Amino acid sequence: MKPFVINVLFLSGLLTAILTASLFGIPNIAAQHSLLGALPDKHKMLMEAGSPKIVFVGGSNLSFGLESKKIHERFKRPVVNTGLHAGIGLRYFATDVLPYIQDGDIVVLCPEYQHFYTDLFYGDMELVSVLFDIFQDGRKHLSFEQWYNLIDLVPRYAISKLKFQTRNENNATDVYSRKSFNTFGDAYLHWSRQRTKIEHAIPCTGKEVVNPKSIAFIREFSQSVKSKGASLCVLPPVYAATSFNNQRIMIKSIEQEMNAYGVAFITDPVRYKLADTLFFNTNYHLTKKGVDMRTKMVMDDLQKTGLFH
Repeated sequence: MKPFVINVLFLSGLLTAILTASLFGIPNIAAQHSLLGALPDKHKMLMEAGSPKIVFVGGSNLSFGLESKKIHERFKRPVVNTGLHAGIGLRYFATDVLPYIQDGDIVVLCPEYQHFYTDLFYGDMELVSVLFDIFQDGRKHLSFEQWYNLIDLVPRYAISKLKFQTRNENNATDVYSRKSFNTFGDAYLHWSRQRTKIEHAIPCTGKEVVNPKSIAFIREFSQSVKSKGASLCVLPPVYAATSFNNQRIMIKSIEQEMNAYGVAFITDPVRYKLADTLFFNTNYHLTKKGVDMRTKMVMDDLQKTGLFH
């Protein structure tokens, strides 16, 4: 019995050592050259933009859904689109921008709907990738609760890094590449591409529940933004019509909870329900025609806030 226990302990220790070495010692080349690798680039944009500026915060509904140059031209302010991927999580991508917010800035928060009723609020494998291979300093932004929700993903991520990795630095035409962003932070390479068939969100079961922590966090984030002398606007994400209709009950619940917490969307979510044909390859990623339409809608909605004089 004793040798068996010793063997088990030895193998467990060896496995732990291998995974630890993988996690901290093997670079994830693919992640570093993917769109996730653009996070430090967007930090640099934020630092160089000056103030007062307009900062868009959210997932890929923003990165694949705005032409920020037009917003800059209309409001005569620097604009930075920090959107990357929904898998980074609402809690992280909002906290990540706070150090760069200054007096007079306008922060436009636009999370995907899944951030309100799934664990995506805390982040997914994309966030683990960011924390260990792209922006290690980001670990200081995580609460104990967030680490608790990510902990199961960490060994899986370490195992994934043991697989053979190509050193191809991503083709310059890859729409999911670090190189796919323009100087405003918008993913733009897909603007000239043909759309593909998109998958839609499944219909609500009626059992989905809004996570009160996501709403409470937005209120906390709003207070943090205001403490810096800046202003926060919360916009509904753009969403393909079929997916919106399938999730209408949940979206209505989110809207009601937002209103109850005093952090309401600045417009009715149904306004950003756009035709399926305007989406490029997911129910959040717009074609160029969709980008143009959504950008104008965003500018009009921001104008109505009274924050621009």
